[in-house]
Amino acid sequence: MVLPDPVAVCVLGGGLGLTAPAATSAILDNVPPDKYGVASAVNDATLEIGAALGIALAGSVLSATYTPAMHPGTAALPAVAREAADGSLAGALAVAERLGPAGRLSDGMWFSLLALAAIVAAGVVAAACLRPPR
Repeated sequence: MVLPDPVAVCVLGGGLGLTAPAATSAILDNVPPDKYGVASAVNDATLEIGAALGIALAGSVLSATYTPAMHPGTAALPAVAREAADGSLAGALAVAERLGPAGRLSDGMWFSLLALAAIVAAGVVAAACLRPPR
């Protein structure tokens, strides 16, 4: 089942919102009270770095998927339109209206979200494997 992009983003955001408090609690439960400040700072820094890396990865996947999908459409254009599409965002948007980029953008978003879901799944597996025995 393929979810529409807004629904997929909401599911991803909801899942992250539900796991963040549990992760913070797990971190703070495993340090002595006098180290709560350091643990909280490390948690916050890790969250920020992870978010930046996730956004960079999602943007890279989106760009790598979307841009090549548009080139076959621009190759058939007259030279003036092709230069406009390649030269500026406004030109690309004007040309894109005739190329049907919505489907290509949707495909790119899908692959970006799939890459992020794979990272989350790898994190779940790593957490399960690295969990200390009780």
